[in-house]
Amino acid sequence: MDQDWAALGEALKAARKARRPEVRQDDVAAALNISRSTIANIEGGQRFSKVTGAIRAYAQFLNWTFDSPERVLAGGEPTVISGSQAPVRPTSRADDAGLPMAVQDELDREGVLVDTAVIPLGDGTNMVVVVKGGSKNPTPEERLRHLEAWRRAREHLKELDNPIGDPANGQ
Repeated sequence: MDQDWAALGEALKAARKARRPEVRQDDVAAALNISRSTIANIEGGQRFSKVTGAIRAYAQFLNWTFDSPERVLAGGEPTVISGSQAPVRPTSRADDAGLPMAVQDELDREGVLVDTAVIPLGDGTNMVVVVKGGSKNPTPEERLRHLEAWRRAREHLKELDNPIGDPANGQ
């Protein structure tokens, strides 16, 4: 089945511009807690392997039904929810975990999970890092590149393993 990502982007953009008062990309991004560049990419017709959490949230922001992105991708029209009807959508595991939309969107993107790390920042605060590679089924060479990129980044994060002000460090 062909999916027309450009048509979906144009439909979302047209619906956004038709809102009164006018809604800018920055307004949508702030409301959804995602970057403006993500909104620009969606409106620009960037191809995805599936409808992401950010696309779904954007559609619902515009009062489209849950299945409207798929309808537009298939060549149809979105269904707009009128008045006080609230959009109903199934929750994902990420929703249940209370993760921010930007993290949900990244976890939904195509790609293999390379690694995770929990880095103590001191005072009982931790940073969680999730590293994803760019393709779902990487070749052995791509896997090595993903791992090497993570190893390089991890070196820069090592200084956080002994946080300043941590009593365990004598500070």
